[in-house]
Amino acid sequence: MELKRISDRQIEAVLSDEEMDELGITDDPDSYDDAAEAIIAAARCELGFKGTRQSARTELSLTGNGCVMRINVRDTDNNEDCLFLFDSVSRMIAACRLLDSAGYSGGSLYLADGGLYCLSITADAGTFDGIPYAFISASEMCCRFFTGKMPYMYYIKEHGEPVFTKNAVNRIANSTKEWYNKHDK
Repeated sequence: MELKRISDRQIEAVLSDEEMDELGITDDPDSYDDAAEAIIAAARCELGFKGTRQSARTELSLTGNGCVMRINVRDTDNNEDCLFLFDSVSRMIAACRLLDSAGYSGGSLYLADGGLYCLSITADAGTFDGIPYAFISASEMCCRFFTGKMPYMYYIKEHGEPVFTKNAVNRIANSTKEWYNKHDK
């Protein structure tokens, strides 16, 4: 595999047929995901590349004995950790619905000492157009709001009770949509 940095946001891998087989690359675009992750991991070691997979596309070489895979990435250093502390479940649900409507679906939720609901999310501010507004609105619903690297989050993860460790925003928003649709008239 030959790796080349095209830009700060794109890498290119030239793969032989054998390497394509090893990585499980077929004509199906779904097969590109695992290969892209493996190529990004190799580029981190060989090129000092940073980032996470955003999209990938392959192009077969003219000779037909392999492919060229270009992978577009976003810089993970631009991500921001946000921690919302809620003293009521209704405010936490409202914030999750707001973040979900703005296009954010990740995050984790913990129940901490004193009955606080702790919603931790990491987001790239450029990923979702409406999310800065959603952050501001959600932060007004909670009793505390933090950004950046937070030792408090490590304490919560160690001593709090996990409710959802992945996709908390989406799971909470979706589980309450049907109820709200019936009762919120």
